[in-house]
Amino acid sequence: MSTSVPPAPLLTIPQVADRLGISIRTVRRRIERGDIPAVRLGSGQAPIRIDSHELSEWIYGFPPRATPLGPFPEAVQDGSGPREAGPSALPKDEG
Repeated sequence: MSTSVPPAPLLTIPQVADRLGISIRTVRRRIERGDIPAVRLGSGQAPIRIDSHELSEWIYGFPPRATPLGPFPEAVQDGSGPREAGPSALPKDEG
């Protein structure tokens, strides 16, 4: 008997902002810088989603399981050194 793990829920940017207590703008900036692991569901203006398990791993300082996809080349984790992680690494919300 094989057991399958259900896929992690994908969160929207506003959902992540709410969970972290920061602005949507700050979440977008952190995704663009590669700090928060995210994927684009398609190309161009396709929506961006954040895997809830990867977000939890990021919050608690664990490396993401997968390399982000999409237009964020700076988001690729190359394993070249430590990275800041979790909400304590977030800058004070600028609104």
